[in-house]
Amino acid sequence: MTRPTLRLTVLVAAALVLTATLGATAVAARPAAIAPEQLVKMVLPRTLIGGARLDSLQVSTSSGEINIEDSPRYTLDPRDDAGAIADAGWVGGYDASWGPGFAPDGAFFGGTTVQLFDSEPSAALFHARQIESFRLFRGKLIEGGWTLRSTESWRVPALGADAWAVRNVFRSKAGTFYDTEVHLRVKNLVAEASIISSRDSDLRRAIETDGKALQLRIKRVAGIR
Repeated sequence: MTRPTLRLTVLVAAALVLTATLGATAVAARPAAIAPEQLVKMVLPRTLIGGARLDSLQVSTSSGEINIEDSPRYTLDPRDDAGAIADAGWVGGYDASWGPGFAPDGAFFGGTTVQLFDSEPSAALFHARQIESFRLFRGKLIEGGWTLRSTESWRVPALGADAWAVRNVFRSKAGTFYDTEVHLRVKNLVAEASIISSRDSDLRRAIETDGKALQLRIKRVAGIR
């Protein structure tokens, strides 16, 4: 594992290049039309998240369709607002999550989200910015009174050239929590799986497995080979 340094900056630059090179042929670059209501079929059920670690948790109040007003909750940058995300090409999203609570093994919260953008370049840029934000806000206070104490990242080539996983340590008045996530992109869809634990557990393999299941489900629903 490596910390997100120069390679993440390169990733953002690559996304900008992709935006520029595909901009003139955006229509050709788009996959078959995907309706926002299809997103509910792309997120993973509880039994497929983290090897059933969330089975004892209740459905989160955030589960369901993500509207543009709620979309800033799904970025790390506290400066994001609905207008900026709409301008980034955001079309719709869906959240399937469970918690907060305390499962026997320490699992506190987790789930998957899928967000739809108006083009592949828009999705690529948003995806790259999401990964870069962990580096930018390391050591800083973010929303909800949480401080991102540390973060580390690693590539997940099996999920695509721009797929990354991250492991974050957050601190709040409630204590220290360990957040493991995988971020991937399929055409103009940006997806994430995450598990937050109250214990310092190694969930790298589990989150990569979740990422593979999420990617397969997205492709099947979208009709992408």
